[in-house]
Amino acid sequence: MNSGRDSDLKIDRRQFLKILAGTGAVLTACPGTLFATPSPKLPRLYGINTYFLLVEGYRKVIRNPGMRLEDVLRRYLLNDLKLGWIREKSRANALRFWAFNDYPPPCAPFPPYAFDGRLWRNASHPDRTAMEVLHGLIEQLSEMEWNLVPVLSNYWPSYGGILQYLVWAGELDEKKYLQALCSPIAENRIYL
Repeated sequence: MNSGRDSDLKIDRRQFLKILAGTGAVLTACPGTLFATPSPKLPRLYGINTYFLLVEGYRKVIRNPGMRLEDVLRRYLLNDLKLGWIREKSRANALRFWAFNDYPPPCAPFPPYAFDGRLWRNASHPDRTAMEVLHGLIEQLSEMEWNLVPVLSNYWPSYGGILQYLVWAGELDEKKYLQALCSPIAENRIYL
């Protein structure tokens, strides 16, 4: 399908995505072109929203400093969350989870655990432990044959996301971001 000009398209985006969803196709993007390749090997995803995995995994690792990270995460996933049992006994085969936690510098009192699992301390300094926990989670869940959907950003100012990245990129004034943390009106104004 040539995506160079809208006049070349015979169907709209929603119809196109419905067709792809029905065929189990994989999208491959090339400059100026979008190819859809049928892939019958891809499973249908039945997902669970486990947005908390990174933050809670990070907390488990921090609270068990004498144990290997892999062992702590495996125990958390298998014993606490029962993900092995869920995978075995249900059709669930995909987990969606947040792979970020990028709060801005505090402008108000935050609870001490508010920064748990934050991947980036600022624009150029990742949190090594959080990155290791994310890597460990991906390895453990992959071994358990879960399809993973790590979400790399969101739009909620109270949890970092795209607004924090816009501040770091110099596209959004930090004061406006901090105002959005405390005011739904300011938040809506930024999005609009």
